[in-house]
Amino acid sequence: MSSGTPPDWAALYAKHRDKMWASALGILREGGRQSEAEDVVHDALRSLMESPPTGVQSWEALMIATVKRRAVDVLRSARVRRDGGEISDAAATQLGSEEFLADDVAEAVDHERVGGLIWDALGGLDARDRQIVWERIVHQRSLRELAEEFGLSEGRISQITKAGLTSLRDALEKQGVEGW
Repeated sequence: MSSGTPPDWAALYAKHRDKMWASALGILREGGRQSEAEDVVHDALRSLMESPPTGVQSWEALMIATVKRRAVDVLRSARVRRDGGEISDAAATQLGSEEFLADDVAEAVDHERVGGLIWDALGGLDARDRQIVWERIVHQRSLRELAEEFGLSEGRISQITKAGLTSLRDALEKQGVEGW
């Protein structure tokens, strides 16, 4: 895309919305503000649209970084401090570091590349179990969160995850991927 042509925002959003949302959710969970993830994603996208950057090498990395900065802003806001949900100093330091941002960009690229392979490998599971394994492993959600969301016990979520990982390992080994 040339620097003078505006990006196709709808296509970029459709392609990266899940990763943007997961990034926002991961940060907002620190302060108990998960319900604001969608607003953070939309605010980040709006800010990019209002001042479109030029010469972007990775839209995915830029969009995720923008979402993460917005999420940190929410946690640092006066309203959140007043409500008692302030982000810890250690988390704020980590979230603001360039090294952390570089790790996130690398992780996002890895997730995109490996994500399709993992999703396909989990194809033998029913839709609910596949979603549980995906949320638990890729999005690193807790047993408690998933148990509440799916109406199951934490033990059952753990069993589903273990069975899914066994299925995943077997499928990846069949494709020649080792080390699982």
